[in-house]
Amino acid sequence: MANQQLEGNMKDGEMQMAELERKVMELEVDGETKQESISHLKKELASSKDEIKKKVNQLTQVNNMKKMIVDKNN
Repeated sequence: MANQQLEGNMKDGEMQMAELERKVMELEVDGETKQESISHLKKELASSKDEIKKKVNQLTQVNNMKKMIVDKNN
């Protein structure tokens, strides 16, 4: 009877270990997916910043200010 109980406890422990291993694997995959998403969002952010800088530099007011600064420095 003690052997049966011990075997049952061992099987329960093995099942718990298998479940924990499965959960760890899920978390690792989830973490990789999140890292990929973060990387993608950082690239989008950098691209958006570049676009905004280009648009700002094309504004008439900005160009006029640059000309004024160049003229003043000369």
